[in-house]
Amino acid sequence: MFGERIWAERNKVELPDQFKSAAVENVTYMFQLVGAMVLAYGLIQLDLLAVVSGIVIVQCAKAWFIDRMVLLFEDMKVRNLEYAAWEY
Repeated sequence: MFGERIWAERNKVELPDQFKSAAVENVTYMFQLVGAMVLAYGLIQLDLLAVVSGIVIVQCAKAWFIDRMVLLFEDMKVRNLEYAAWEY
C-alpha cells in the first residue's frame, strides 16, 4: 500500500498537517487490540457472538487505518511527483 510506504518514512518526509499526528494510528491499534482480546475470549469460551464481534472490531479498525493511508497517498501524490509515479 502506497500510503503505508509514505507513513513508514514519516521521519524523512514532510507530511501534511492532518497526518502528522499518530493519534489515528494509535487509536486503530487500540481497537485492534480490544477486538483481538474479545476474539480470544470468544475462542476460549466457545462463544460465537464474541468471536464474530472480535473479528468485526479488528476488521473495522484495520479498514479505518487503510482508509487513512489511502487519503495520505492521495494527498501526497499531488504534492510530490515521485509518489504520483508510483501509480500506473
